[in-house]
Amino acid sequence: MIEFPTVSREFRSLIGRRRELQTLLGSVFAGLGIFLQNTLSGGLPDSLGMIRRHVFAFYAVLLMVPSVILALRMARLHGGLVLNGVLYARLMQGQDFTPSGDYRDAARHNDTGVSFLQFALMDLIAGFSTAVLAVALDAPKGAALIAATRVFEDGTRW
Repeated sequence: MIEFPTVSREFRSLIGRRRELQTLLGSVFAGLGIFLQNTLSGGLPDSLGMIRRHVFAFYAVLLMVPSVILALRMARLHGGLVLNGVLYARLMQGQDFTPSGDYRDAARHNDTGVSFLQFALMDLIAGFSTAVLAVALDAPKGAALIAATRVFEDGTRW
């Protein structure tokens, strides 16, 4: 039996976890921005001198890895939100105080939905860091653009 408190609690839990992932990605992005600024202005200690020569490659890898991991996690949470939407729609079908909708409509993919767009933002950051890494490794700019496009395109393909 599907009950409203169970579906509601799970939905709030998914929203909370999604907010935590976004906070983590924002913190990583801000921290790496400060690191990059300090490195470019010469504020790194001498013991980290090796990083100065490869600062953009270092920055890109440290941004790309968490972005890809968090984008995959966000895609999984998006699936959980869709499933909870289907369960909620099915729950509302059995109630007499609300119009009966089709729960199959809740399972449709929405390209303009908040959950999908938040995943796409993380995927876009991963594509950006791929382009920065490719340029830092002396790849042609066209190849860097193609690599970034492929990372973004593969991530958002369902």
